[in-house]
Amino acid sequence: MRGATLRSIAREAGCSHMNAYHYVDGLGGLLWLAYAEAFSLFQAACEDRLSARP
Repeated sequence: MRGATLRSIAREAGCSHMNAYHYVDGLGGLLWLAYAEAFSLFQAACEDRLSARP
């Protein structure tokens, strides 16, 4: 993550950094949002696998 900034991530995503500030409070907020989304997807995948078991 060395050198990562909210501006550079927003640029790669194709939006302005000011748009990103509508959703998160800086780079730390963006990282927490990404972590929460990844954990949510992981949880859903685990629940799907468990519900498929006999």
